[in-house]
Amino acid sequence: SEEQYESLVSTGDRSKFDTRGASAKVGKDIASARSGGIFDFWFYEVDIIVFNDDDNDGYYYGLDVLFDVDTIYSSADVYAVLYLSNEGGPWNEYAVTEDFTISSSSGNDEYDIVTELMSGYPTGSYDLLIELFDAYNGDYLASYGPSDTSELAYLPLEDSNRDTLVQEVIVVSEGGAGALDGWFLSALFLLLMGSAIRKIWKRRHDELMRIDSPAPIWRANSDLRC
Repeated sequence: SEEQYESLVSTGDRSKFDTRGASAKVGKDIASARSGGIFDFWFYEVDIIVFNDDDNDGYYYGLDVLFDVDTIYSSADVYAVLYLSNEGGPWNEYAVTEDFTISSSSGNDEYDIVTELMSGYPTGSYDLLIELFDAYNGDYLASYGPSDTSELAYLPLEDSNRDTLVQEVIVVSEGGAGALDGWFLSALFLLLMGSAIRKIWKRRHDELMRIDSPAPIWRANSDLRC
């Protein structure tokens, strides 16, 4: 499904920003079920996976949240609300689960919610908060956030509109260096041809000089003595 929310609020004091849990009233049965400071609903485990980073800048627009909630009761119907906070700003609701059933401390009732942020989420570091509610009357039951685990803090996120792959453009020029290389080779060829022709001309000229020149006359001087 695709959900649309108001523009992301990134400025202000997070502690003064009301979430559903902050404004909801804890049910009487839930409040009376506390024992030794332990509530009757709690988050046993939360795993976060970020994905989709097309431009390889280290910021992702995909978010996979898997969590396991336990209770002292044999079973309970609940739902969860998820929030994101940009750079320490107020909490912004970004997802609501459907109603689901948890069974005591079973590990087979995990809930997985996969989200892709399409627009309105600037590039930055995000914290994540999960609140749990009673599906029957909407009472607030429990929450889990960055104060409980570092895994829900400093998530590198951005929306898909900001995750733009930069195309590498290669320009092939038909002139330029190619034309220069052709001119250089032509000039070199002409220079070599000229040198060869000059050598041939010089060789033939020397041969003609030897043919036209008269043979040298050797004179022997006799030294006659009487």
